[in-house]
Amino acid sequence: MNNITRSGFDESHEKGLQAERIVLEIIRRTYPKAFMISGNVPGSDIFVPETKKLVEVKHDLKSLETGNYFIEFEMFTKRSGLMLTYADYWVIFDGQSVVWIKPDEIKNIIIWHGLKARRFDVDGVTDSARAFLIPREMIQDVGMVYKIEEI
Repeated sequence: MNNITRSGFDESHEKGLQAERIVLEIIRRTYPKAFMISGNVPGSDIFVPETKKLVEVKHDLKSLETGNYFIEFEMFTKRSGLMLTYADYWVIFDGQSVVWIKPDEIKNIIIWHGLKARRFDVDGVTDSARAFLIPREMIQDVGMVYKIEEI
């Protein structure tokens, strides 16, 4: 990666970690033993020992502008995101709210609505990612939505 790309990656990674910390604190209100996973389980960020559940946190501030959640499933021709997750729940954080949803429910939305995958450029590489742009309301109608100020 060049310096510009690396800088963008680092900034995005840090925002993702901040979202994970916020979600972890929310979970710890009910399940105090919950902790962040450090790269051992693909597609999972938080483990909740009390329930034996894995949680993946997705940071998507841009969804507030676009009206769509970015749901990745392939990166550099390898499975990723939705196709790689082991998480029992995904929590999508947009800075204003969190949406709790099961990955299978996201897959059902894609199938039920006949959504088409799109290609995206990542790190300056053309067509390096494939993802679905899912309207926020489709996911929020199925998931549990909590406004940040309510939590």
